[in-house]
Amino acid sequence: METAKRLLDAWERGAPQAATGRALSLLAAAEPESGIDGIAALSIGRRDARLLELRTRLFGDILVGLATCAACGELLELEFSASDLMLDPASAPDEPAILRTSGYELRVRLLNSRDLDGIAQLPDVAAGRDTLLRSCVLGASRDGTEVPADQLPALVLDLIEEWLAAADPQADIEMALHCPGCAATWRQGFDIVSFLWAEIDAWARRTLYDVHRLATAYGWREGDILAMSAPRRQAYLDLVGT
Repeated sequence: METAKRLLDAWERGAPQAATGRALSLLAAAEPESGIDGIAALSIGRRDARLLELRTRLFGDILVGLATCAACGELLELEFSASDLMLDPASAPDEPAILRTSGYELRVRLLNSRDLDGIAQLPDVAAGRDTLLRSCVLGASRDGTEVPADQLPALVLDLIEEWLAAADPQADIEMALHCPGCAATWRQGFDIVSFLWAEIDAWARRTLYDVHRLATAYGWREGDILAMSAPRRQAYLDLVGT
């Protein structure tokens, strides 16, 4: 019951939030010992790896989704394994890195959930990208002279983007897809936050509907119903349906 209640609480908190808030709510429910601040400080790749692990614990290793072929419009049903999407989170650096290009020297760190939350309200994608890249700069100089992060040129931001992709690959997962109808091939990003949230949302609504049916039939409290094992709860639901 405790796990179900924590997940329902996380679903309730996360429903009005954007993607980053939902990710933090789910992980805080699954890992209460980590604390929300500790989870928010994780790199995006480490956070997403933990979300993949949570998804496996809750719903199993196999994921099923849909994709549309951009070439012919055919709707594809995809079945893949969470373990196939899991990279080595230990490969992401814990300490800031030093980058150098064209006389610039930068001290940079990996992006985290707070950084993503900081650009959530920006309407322009390009501005959001630049703001995000500048947010991971801890210090910058050119030929020994300090340079503010908001004055770094495009070539430096491109270098930061390349470093982030290489240092924290779990943060940007892509799948190679093939259309059996027209033989087109392409790569499509996979977002564990939105995927898992959709599953949690469906599970929460089913669970609350089951609670409603049993509470209406027997007058039981929500906590008592959630405390039942899944087989016992289903047995009572079958009886209500007879």
